[in-house]
Amino acid sequence: MEIVEKIVYEFNELSEFYKEKARDYYRDYNLYHGWHDYILEDAKEVASIIGIFIDDINFSGFYSAGDGASFAGSYRYEKGCLKKIKEHAPLDKELHKIALKLQKLQRVNFFQLRADVTKSGRYSHSGTMTASVWRSDYKDFDDDTECELLSLMRAFADWIYSRIKSEYEWLTSDEVIDELIVSNGFKFYEDGSTYHG
Repeated sequence: MEIVEKIVYEFNELSEFYKEKARDYYRDYNLYHGWHDYILEDAKEVASIIGIFIDDINFSGFYSAGDGASFAGSYRYEKGCLKKIKEHAPLDKELHKIALKLQKLQRVNFFQLRADVTKSGRYSHSGTMTASVWRSDYKDFDDDTECELLSLMRAFADWIYSRIKSEYEWLTSDEVIDELIVSNGFKFYEDGSTYHG
């Protein structure tokens, strides 16, 4: 029998190169099942303020072609949506812009526009979304209206994706991972591999 002694190190004692190796090992540690659930629930709540009623949200991420978010649901005018969204999210200029454009589009259509929003294909990005648009008074509208409404639904899906991606980047950032490692007292060998003692 042979006894081998190995020295273990605190995270802060590792060289920068091996700190990065240690970080990579724990990079997905914070990505527990459902880490994004609160973002999707909040997105549905925000959507309802501006008249979008979401049944289902899909996303994939974060650095490949085809990544993004999309949703299925419906849209109708919500009275006072611009004022309400500014009260709900006073600093979110992108949301304000979407709500303002929806309001302008509704105004020229006498607040009668409605839509069913669907998604298709194997990807999740907003380009997979389509919208079936009509007026509740059954009057005609031009093709530009349908295109603009779909564009705004896609813009909202992109807004959802930007929030999900920001949360992912924060949870996997060096700062957050370093805090996780130090607060849990994880130990390492000199080469940055985790000590499981």
